Amino acid sequence: MPRRTIVKVYPSYDDKPTFIESPVQRVSSPDRTSAGKTLNSIERFDEPLDTDPWLSGGAHKYPVPKNGDPWETCIEKIRSYDGEMCDGWREEVDNLLIFAGLFSAAVTAFVIESYQQLSEDPTETNNWLLQQILVELHNANTGNTAATNAPLPTRPVFTPSGTDIRVNVFWFMSLALSLATVVVGILCTQWIREYERDPPLDPKEALTLRQIRHEGLLTWKVPEILSVLPVLLHSSLVLFFAGLLDLLWSLNHTVAIFVTLISGVVFFFIVATTVLPTLQMLFVKDMRLRTSQCAYKSAQSWLVHRIVTFIVKLFARQSVGLGKVPFSYFSRYRPFFNNKDWVDFDLRWREAREKPQFSSTMGASPKKSSADSANSDMVRSLVWIDKNLGQNIEMINAMYHCIRDLPLDQSIQTVVQLDESIKSHLISSHDQSIHYPTRSTSPDERRDMLSALFLELNSRAFPQLDQHQLESVVRNLNSRLDFLTRHPKQATHIEISKCLPFVHWPLHSTRDVPGDLVTQFLICLKALVAQEQTNAEIDKHIWALIQQILSNPVIEEVDSQHDLHAQLAFEIMLAYENQLSTSKGSEDEKERETFRQRVRACAQHIMKAFPPGELRGLSAEPRKHAKKVILDIQTRMEGIGGVEQILVTPDDRNKWAKIAKIAQGLDTPTAPSDYRTDTWDNPMSMS
Repeated sequence: MPRRTIVKVYPSYDDKPTFIESPVQRVSSPDRTSAGKTLNSIERFDEPLDTDPWLSGGAHKYPVPKNGDPWETCIEKIRSYDGEMCDGWREEVDNLLIFAGLFSAAVTAFVIESYQQLSEDPTETNNWLLQQILVELHNANTGNTAATNAPLPTRPVFTPSGTDIRVNVFWFMSLALSLATVVVGILCTQWIREYERDPPLDPKEALTLRQIRHEGLLTWKVPEILSVLPVLLHSSLVLFFAGLLDLLWSLNHTVAIFVTLISGVVFFFIVATTVLPTLQMLFVKDMRLRTSQCAYKSAQSWLVHRIVTFIVKLFARQSVGLGKVPFSYFSRYRPFFNNKDWVDFDLRWREAREKPQFSSTMGASPKKSSADSANSDMVRSLVWIDKNLGQNIEMINAMYHCIRDLPLDQSIQTVVQLDESIKSHLISSHDQSIHYPTRSTSPDERRDMLSALFLELNSRAFPQLDQHQLESVVRNLNSRLDFLTRHPKQATHIEISKCLPFVHWPLHSTRDVPGDLVTQFLICLKALVAQEQTNAEIDKHIWALIQQILSNPVIEEVDSQHDLHAQLAFEIMLAYENQLSTSKGSEDEKERETFRQRVRACAQHIMKAFPPGELRGLSAEPRKHAKKVILDIQTRMEGIGGVEQILVTPDDRNKWAKIAKIAQGLDTPTAPSDYRTDTWDNPMSMS
């Protein structure tokens, strides 16, 4: 989806491809000199054109670029990512250790003086003994027998004051937390050093080893432990101020007032910046969060946010059904329930701003082999790379080759885990295992399916992948069509659109791609239409593609490639025309009207594909196909009541009359005319 810790951001796009909204341009390609078998219907070309269908398993004509070992590219990118992450951790820990050391020294100076108040002062004991000696000497010198025999007062028991106890509790706790920060920080630096240690391994093995270490790092909460260190230091600082204020208020109120003011401001600032992100989530009125996000993000503010989120989640579960909790709070917090850090929080915030706020039975256990593949360290490592490092075309190309290099079961699981939407195309809902509509799907076809799916997931962000994705789709289509040709009995109950797990058919990908690839795609579409393997949505885009193919070329592009594309476009039209059933002999008026509507729709599509000025510069063979398309539809309309019964608007009838008139003059083979003056309104220019 995202699809991506480094935030993976892709430009927004419409998932439904279209040609109609784009300016009309003709697709062409550089000249190709490779020889190949030509279509029998093509008689005059300047150079041979490859029209044999490309099948899965053959060498790719336009392979995805491969710069060196893709596994080495992945591991180097991961090392760079881990290096930056660990360097950031080390820098933070080093700064905390320096501050903790200095702060511990300062607290120690205060503790040295304060702890003495917890025990009896020897000077006080000596003073009391001296007082007793003086009393004894005084009584003896006076000669007073009663005073001499009187018992001496007992020694007072020492008890520290409440202020002394509280001050020492605060300061010793502050010192302990500061030293604990130092100890934990040193341990964390040791863990980070071991995490980064790289033994000499093959890139594949190094990738799986790093994934094991990375998952261990997250499972055993090392990032969370690192985030606790500044919290410990903040707590130590607060305790120190608490002890200092308690001591000053017991000594001198004037001094205490000034120190309390300063400490209060600092404490208020700490508390405010800690709770403000949470308060914003609670009290912001805009459910779509279209307001400036509070930037006071820290470990302690994250802790407060998670506590409040947990309370909202717990209270909502128990009360939302009883009407005790406003649904808006639950709805607002629901996307944030499973956030792991502030990055996840930011991503959910962005999604809330971009979307409106409101907008089973358990299957059998998966097979052991499928579960093993899904839990493979290699699969998980590639999924992690795609979601966290797939922001540039170099990594996408490397990922593509890595996926194709894996065993097929691991390749499938990798692509499935990259995007949730693919599961509905590749995974059986019955047994949660990898599922293909036909058992005849070969490993090569499956690899091309996976390649097409992976490339499609990334082609919107990287349009340069369009031609590679289109080639994978073409190979899959040709392979399926070839199978149905060799096994005609299965053709009656197999729908290719459901047999190939494409999330979106690549009808948008024929612009600015090589001409022979467009040729292959048009051949596929012709066969799909001929075998009635399309649906209404695909038909709409095919007709738009035909209009694009027949649009005005520049003079430098008038060549045999354009002739071939135009001829294939006309042959697709003929395939649509051949799909039209007949109402001959039918007594059912409803059936005849349905037939008229289908003929009307086909004629309107043809008129839209033949705007004034088209067929410029075409040679005789494509023109012959154009004439056949027009005359066949003309015959259809005349056989069911005439053009007036089919084309109901005067504008449509006038357009068709011009097209039909031009078709009568397409018999004479001539050299390509000047396309700048060749229009439907000047029929003699084409004869």
